[in-house]
Amino acid sequence: MIINAHCHRNLLDESCIQVAVYDDRLEVTSPGGLYNGLTYEEVMNGHSKIRNKGIANIFSQMGLVEAWGSGIKRILNATEEYGLSKPRF
Repeated sequence: MIINAHCHRNLLDESCIQVAVYDDRLEVTSPGGLYNGLTYEEVMNGHSKIRNKGIANIFSQMGLVEAWGSGIKRILNATEEYGLSKPRF
């Protein structure tokens, strides 16, 4: 989730990605919202418009990003694999 937040955050916004750990959940907040007309439904179906291609490329070369548009699906699969509640976006 943190890598995904860095690939998609708005770098023009001076606020930071925030990670909050609670007893019952983990929250990752990334400044910027959806990018360039992308809708929630498109995101949930694997569509992606990368805001920070250079950052995403570095993560990809490090083996931390598998494919463009796979971040949300990987998050959903991991929560299911570990028996966690379905995340809210």
